Amino acid sequence: MHKFTAKDGNRYYIDLDDGQDITVFDCSKNRVGSITFMHVNEDDWGVSSYFYLQNLDLNGCKRLGIGTEVFRLHKKTFQEPILAASEFDPKMDDGSHLIDDGIPFVAKMREKGLICAEVGDESFMDDDY
Repeated sequence: MHKFTAKDGNRYYIDLDDGQDITVFDCSKNRVGSITFMHVNEDDWGVSSYFYLQNLDLNGCKRLGIGTEVFRLHKKTFQEPILAASEFDPKMDDGSHLIDDGIPFVAKMREKGLICAEVGDESFMDDDY
């Protein structure tokens, strides 16, 4: 488990597991958030392997820098691109569409280079993966 001191001064623990099911715990080992990815080995566009964001549940630890740390740590550990839905995509049956705070959060992670830019975005081809 990765230890992280957040903006609130408290210590949190990030369990990356296999890169698909990430869990965030507070210092008392209570679950305060989770992120779920689907690992895709190959797609029709020639990307050989990547992680696709399916569920973003950080309500218990919002705006503390923990989400950014999870994506930074994931990129460093697994060294594979992370993709996410577009804010303009339709509602998905698997729940992977972006809603509420997920929209600006994913946009911020794209700006930081932690999530790949959307297809059609001029920076899409410049992602450093």
